[in-house]
Amino acid sequence: MGWPVAGGGHMADLRVELAQRGPIPLAADFTCRRGELLALVGPSGSGKTTLLRAIAGLYQPAQGRIRCGETAWFDAERKHSLSPQKRRVGIVFQDYALFPHLTALENIALPLRHLPKPTRRDRAEQWLSRVRLEGLGQRYPDALSGGQRQRVALAALRWPAPTRGAGACPGARPPGAAAG
Repeated sequence: MGWPVAGGGHMADLRVELAQRGPIPLAADFTCRRGELLALVGPSGSGKTTLLRAIAGLYQPAQGRIRCGETAWFDAERKHSLSPQKRRVGIVFQDYALFPHLTALENIALPLRHLPKPTRRDRAEQWLSRVRLEGLGQRYPDALSGGQRQRVALAALRWPAPTRGAGACPGARPPGAAAG
């Protein structure tokens, strides 16, 4: 299974060509193919997070294009930007974006609110187990280590749906997740 395409189906290539002078300089030109691992490295302030936000549809750079297969996700020249919801990209922010007033279990269950309550809890418990946090579901984020908070955030992405996490290659799974 590759990267999902708006309208259904799956495509393997994500093509990114972005540029801007400021406020955050960007100069990116790459293709991420199915099965490839792409790592963004650079000093603080070099635009790594901005690039991931652009791929997810949360930021529109001054110039460039992003395509997933044959679907244009972003084209600055045409003033086109597919909504983040239609891109179906999961993103874990540097601060993990956990709600501090919700427990680990509640943070994981929140994106499942379209399901009946008992199903939500069962699925959230399953994800706690998949990321090896059994027994920690009632802890609040401030009572978890950084690594545990990161795993809660990954579980809240509901891997493998959305089909990928920003910054991860297609088919990537969080630690402890079974292939599938």
